[in-house]
Amino acid sequence: MSEVCTYVKYHSSLVRPLKNTNLGPFYTHFDLPPISKDSHYRCKLRKIGFDIVHCNSDTCPPPSRGGSNAKSNNIITSLLTAEKSKFQRGKSRNSAVTCKQSGITLSGDEIIGQLFDSKAQLLPFAISPLGLFGPTMNHFLYGVEPIPHHIDKNTFPHAYNMAKQSISTAVPSDILHRANEVWRTQHPNKFFGGSYKSPDPLTYVTQQFGREVFH
Repeated sequence: MSEVCTYVKYHSSLVRPLKNTNLGPFYTHFDLPPISKDSHYRCKLRKIGFDIVHCNSDTCPPPSRGGSNAKSNNIITSLLTAEKSKFQRGKSRNSAVTCKQSGITLSGDEIIGQLFDSKAQLLPFAISPLGLFGPTMNHFLYGVEPIPHHIDKNTFPHAYNMAKQSISTAVPSDILHRANEVWRTQHPNKFFGGSYKSPDPLTYVTQQFGREVFH
């Protein structure tokens, strides 16, 4: 993934905790360039972070009535629920916990609010038991039509804003096809993965995800 982000002008870096706390909000993130150019995505965000969440088999029950569509809808609903759990943290904005190391008290929604205000976008990376990605990640990677999250704006105002922004034009989408365009322009006679089996970034990254998910 880091190789692809290089071609769409992202820069990976270590995940730092929130200011004055030991709370790390992301598994990993990419910094966005401060200056926009024609070859860059024009984006006002400072970084995009990913929080991985597995949609376990017990959260993807078989459909009550037969049919592959029913089963697919069941899994997508479970993936959306898993994504929502990363946006909507805690019971409400008034339900807070204290960091023992710093003594600072923050609710889950306040943590999301700090990220939002600092122009750091959270993207939940939900994965089903058989390797299906959640709608938000599919939108970011492949440009698949996104599915909105239903979050109570009054109870979780920051989660509502973060989730809404995650599938808006404020966040780049379809980055793998964008990486393909850049790679083919800059390296028209070269395989991205060093082999005809992975000629471009999209194919290479999809293969790598497949290996990691089923490892």
